[in-house]
Amino acid sequence: MWTRKELKDRAKFALKQNYWKIVLVAFLSILIAGGGGAYGASHRSGETKESITESYYESYDDDMGYGFDVREDRGGHVTGHGIRENWLDHNLSFFIGLVVAVIIVVLGVLAIAVLISALVINPLAVGIKRFFSLSIVQRAEVKEITYAYDHSYKNVAKTMFFRDLYTFLWSLLFIIPGIVKAYEYRMVPYLLGEHPEMPMEQAFGMSRELMYGNKWRAFVLDLSFLGWIFLCVITMGALAFFYVGPYIELTQAALYRRLMGARYAE
Repeated sequence: MWTRKELKDRAKFALKQNYWKIVLVAFLSILIAGGGGAYGASHRSGETKESITESYYESYDDDMGYGFDVREDRGGHVTGHGIRENWLDHNLSFFIGLVVAVIIVVLGVLAIAVLISALVINPLAVGIKRFFSLSIVQRAEVKEITYAYDHSYKNVAKTMFFRDLYTFLWSLLFIIPGIVKAYEYRMVPYLLGEHPEMPMEQAFGMSRELMYGNKWRAFVLDLSFLGWIFLCVITMGALAFFYVGPYIELTQAALYRRLMGARYAE
């Protein structure tokens, strides 16, 4: 039975043996695993209610030429409801068209992102896992990260795509099933890193076998790094690049090596 201390000691030793190459690959791993976006919003200011109302009626009376006579009655109420109805019809059509266009653009961007992830990022991720797995037992070379591109590339891309898809679909059933499946499939990229020709069903089955009885313990192992992650935030991410990222990656690779060793020892 493995222990957290055992895995972390192996990770620390490996990090000392091949520090700068491991830091470089860990940096690439953080880049492809991270990412995100930001968006901003703007608003109009400095306009009074009266000026907005005035510009509203002037624009539609003078410029758009609907031909309605807009005037106020003795109670100060605006008459000429035809302008408002035509304005609503016109802008509703515009709004619907805008929404449809936005949806098409978003779907297109998502489709491109999925293709890039499946065809570029996932095979690279398999190569990165291979590098860290080899680093546990030897001084691995950085070129290992491109391993999947030259060895059963289509099978690797397909298997990793379905791993992500299955995890996403399970996540739709609530968060917990998705987390469980993520841990169940955790060893798939490591397995593909060693055996890129491995059929998808076999890769999933072996990953489930390796993680059987180990999902909770692996989750606790991940939680044990929370203190280090907090320090990464304090150091503006510098510690993540130069120590914590490589340390975590090597510890996870050590877990794979330990589970595989236990499997073959049985």
